[in-house]
Amino acid sequence: MISSIIIRLASFNFQRALVFSVIAGVIYYFFGFNDGSSIQVNIDKVQKDIQVEESKAKEADAALKEVEQVRAAVGALSDQFRMVSQAIPTDLQMADIIRAVDTTARVSGLSMKSKEPRPVVNYSFYEEIPLQVTMEGNYSQVAMFLYHLASLERIMRVKTFTIQTPPATKKNSGHTLTFLGQIVSYRFIGETPPVTTKGKKR
Repeated sequence: MISSIIIRLASFNFQRALVFSVIAGVIYYFFGFNDGSSIQVNIDKVQKDIQVEESKAKEADAALKEVEQVRAAVGALSDQFRMVSQAIPTDLQMADIIRAVDTTARVSGLSMKSKEPRPVVNYSFYEEIPLQVTMEGNYSQVAMFLYHLASLERIMRVKTFTIQTPPATKKNSGHTLTFLGQIVSYRFIGETPPVTTKGKKR
């Protein structure tokens, strides 16, 4: 078959040979010639797939880091909760609070004028026990009271307070201040056990 094609080509004149060459070139260009565009398309597709996989890997790494951060935060909160629960007493009574505040005021040089227990505020695992007090003294005595109160082993703090200056009289030269504040202490009650209801027997 090839020899017959060669014989036919040999019998073509120049014009026919030129036309045949053009036709053969067109056929080769459209069906057999590869200018590299298909290879580039495949390369672009592979690169895009690689970018997608790298993006997924980065998202997975970020998710793992976030999980580790959450675990670390939960661990830190657990440690803080354990430390606080150990510092908060479980059997604290109002009489203990009044005695501690009286002693701190006396050591600081303040004069206790009134003490008024307030309703206990219940939270999820602890109770806040407030005590409203009125005391008199000078600036240094008030500062000393706040310092000693913050240094107590039991967690006790001044939640709110105001300092008033009474009008100057013969007995009061203007240096005596009136301290009105609410001192709160805390009592650990632990987690509230779930309430279970038993069905009635018929």
